[in-house]
Amino acid sequence: MKFSKTWLLGLAAVSLSAGCMQLAEIETPPQSVTFTSKQAQDNAAGFSQMAVRSFVSTEKGRKDDQEMLGARCSVKGRGFKADVVTPALIKMPIYTGASSPADISCRTDKDRASTTVKPFNATLARINATQSSGGGLLGVVVTAAVKGMATAARDPLKDEFNYPGMARVVFGVGDE
Repeated sequence: MKFSKTWLLGLAAVSLSAGCMQLAEIETPPQSVTFTSKQAQDNAAGFSQMAVRSFVSTEKGRKDDQEMLGARCSVKGRGFKADVVTPALIKMPIYTGASSPADISCRTDKDRASTTVKPFNATLARINATQSSGGGLLGVVVTAAVKGMATAARDPLKDEFNYPGMARVVFGVGDE
């Protein structure tokens, strides 16, 4: 199975979105998606990992949600699906040219919650991340020129689209 270099971006996203919050260890191995169409399977250029985590909102509008273990979640995208119990890692397909959002629906014995995760253009993210500025004004001008050439030289139909490194499903958000 082929993994993209952009899994590092996913790992960074998980680290950044975790901030100071202590997240539960994921004890199960990464789960592969099941392809529901041959075209989706044939078009997959590789795989990247996405953590699926569930949280309970401690108070509407606050960002201090508490992680909840054991929610049963179904992940569905165009041409693939997976069923997991949180927290879990899923090997999400990487597509070139474009990709569709994936819907995640989770449930416990008492509640349901869902979210949609949108893929991002990992090719452009890599170009932006590797082109750092330095050396004052001249460095900024040179960096902008190199970045512009790299962006212009690429074939957008070959851009890789990945899902984020972590999907957060929050229970209790809609409660009044």
